[in-house]
Amino acid sequence: MMPAGTALRPIEASRLTWLGADRAPRRWEVPRARGVALVEPYRSGQRISRYVLGKRLGRGGMGVVHAAHDTRLDRLVALKLLPSSLVADQEWRHSFWREAYCASLAAHPHVAMVFDVGEADEIPFLAMELVDGQSLKALLASQLPLDAARALAIARMIAGGLARVHAQGVVHRDIKPDNVMVARDGTIKLVDFGIAKPLWWTDAPFAEHRPQQDDHSASRTGRVVGTAAYMAPEQAYGGEVDLRADIYATGVLLRELWGAVRPSRGIPADLAALVQRCLETDPERRFPDAGALQLALGGLKPWPPSRATAG
Repeated sequence: MMPAGTALRPIEASRLTWLGADRAPRRWEVPRARGVALVEPYRSGQRISRYVLGKRLGRGGMGVVHAAHDTRLDRLVALKLLPSSLVADQEWRHSFWREAYCASLAAHPHVAMVFDVGEADEIPFLAMELVDGQSLKALLASQLPLDAARALAIARMIAGGLARVHAQGVVHRDIKPDNVMVARDGTIKLVDFGIAKPLWWTDAPFAEHRPQQDDHSASRTGRVVGTAAYMAPEQAYGGEVDLRADIYATGVLLRELWGAVRPSRGIPADLAALVQRCLETDPERRFPDAGALQLALGGLKPWPPSRATAG
């Protein structure tokens, strides 16, 4: 049943179909906290503040993501919600606000825009740009070969968005194809700041609410924060990370991206050297930040077979 006091604004049938509100809701589990499996009750048609939930899009680093209708501005958004079973947990709430803060700092054409953040019935929510497209992971999984020019354009857009994030003193900590959206027009958007970390917390508006241990996933589950396949060595071993951890993850992503390019004799030596520099075990040997990586990518050109190395 819908919570008491919940009201719905009529939405045209075509919009309801697109949002998935015409389908039966499904129950699903969020990550375990304190050893308890948490079942998420949010469902299509439910209203959170001025947003009417549509189909569930998935789960990010810090919560549930639904397509939603902004009834005030009459537009579709991606609405991220803290799982209801965790709304009373101050440590998880703080991490959710931290995500909102980090995402809002990085206003850039290649970072999903933040529209709104707030609470409704004590449930924190974050309204973001809804990207009409697919993830880079889905694109790469389609096994459709990419042109070298398109692969290079994607790499530059990723670096451009991440450069803005780094310029604001934020480490994303989860760069991977799942967190890169490819819009229908080819534009790249970085998403999911669920485990992002600002390097200078004293400048953050939520600093006074910071718990003693601010990495919920590390403190609650004993796991290292991030995605194993894309972790820099220092991140994988639970050490302190800075912007260069994102450079390592981007190197892994770029290696996968180049692997999807139409077969040739290999990749150019300068591109191979760039990826290798991203993947250096020693952080001191990597690019210092995404701004430097963006400059290096800007100097590359799509490679003809005659310039390629064995690869």
